Amino acid sequence: MNCLKTIKIRYILVVLILATLIIYRAYASPIGTSSGQFITYLINKPKPAIVKSPWPWRSDRKIHPAITRITSKDEKSIKSVAKYIAKHETNPYLQVKAIHDYIITRVTYDLDVLKTGRRPSQDAQTVFVTHKGVCEGYANLFLALGKEIGLNVVYIKGKIRKDLVPIDLIPQSFRLLKPNYDWTLHAWNAVKIEGNWQLVDTTWDDSNSNGSIKYSTNYLMIPAEAMIISHFPALGGWQLLNNSKNFNSFEKQPILKPQFFVEKLKMISPIEYQTDVRESALIKIVTPPNYSRKIGAIFTRKNESQFFLWNFPSSNNSTVKDIKTCESLDKVKDKNQILCRFPKPGIYQVFMFSYDRKINSFRFRRRINLIGKLKYTSVQ
Repeated sequence: MNCLKTIKIRYILVVLILATLIIYRAYASPIGTSSGQFITYLINKPKPAIVKSPWPWRSDRKIHPAITRITSKDEKSIKSVAKYIAKHETNPYLQVKAIHDYIITRVTYDLDVLKTGRRPSQDAQTVFVTHKGVCEGYANLFLALGKEIGLNVVYIKGKIRKDLVPIDLIPQSFRLLKPNYDWTLHAWNAVKIEGNWQLVDTTWDDSNSNGSIKYSTNYLMIPAEAMIISHFPALGGWQLLNNSKNFNSFEKQPILKPQFFVEKLKMISPIEYQTDVRESALIKIVTPPNYSRKIGAIFTRKNESQFFLWNFPSSNNSTVKDIKTCESLDKVKDKNQILCRFPKPGIYQVFMFSYDRKINSFRFRRRINLIGKLKYTSVQ
């Protein structure tokens, strides 16, 4: 009897494993994902959040006080840091914020990986000790700290938009040596708080890596509809959307910054990032009631291979010439209309921004919010 029972258990296990493999192959993404990540996905069965996170973090724009006061004694190990955070913060949302703040203030993006192709180990312990990593390392450290606290955290593998790859940071010689390498590969996290899955990307909030000292929580439990503008997970369920996007629609949609969603704006036209036009383009954006800011746009004709799309153009940038201003037309109800007239045939990058109506030109650049980008091909 015992032998028959053992055989039956083994048979059931084999059937379960085979069923899992069949489902895995059926769900397989062109991005690629490990069987371990797929099993994690099946176990968690992620669904869109019902309760919103504290994003945007209006009342907590500073580094969590527990992180500013942490001592070297508390930073001896991943476990000791997690224990310290759990002791000084009991709110699960703020625990996640503390983990986020610890990582972005302790870890620097390892640009040498992009420049040389040499990739050190990206496990959580190595990143914790060296204070350096790439997206994989940031996500692994977030995962480790979260699990030590007792949070349900997962590692998400996916891609970013092709037009958002910082290609100018990668030496041309290295790009030539690896012509088939996929520079869009990326990693981030999801964390379950009070029954709701939230998305976090500590890599993209680490402004210290690009020379900036501005504290950012743009990707700290960002809404799923804002995250899908730039992040495409290998397993579609981690989009956390009621109506998920396919990869083609992901790449074609307009590039909108998190600030676009903070200001509760809505894009009416164009509906795609890149559009062919004749001489001019009309942009239409709906604003919420009592919207106090003004929306404008500028455009440049550019050398695509040397232009990083996530920043404003600089007049000192030799690849950017003839920055011109688009015309703001009369507002129709809550609809802003912006007309960009292109002087000659070519490819143009349009930068959309919002600003305080009362500011003068001297303070303009400091008070401006970049809200999105579009690309137009003018055929005349």
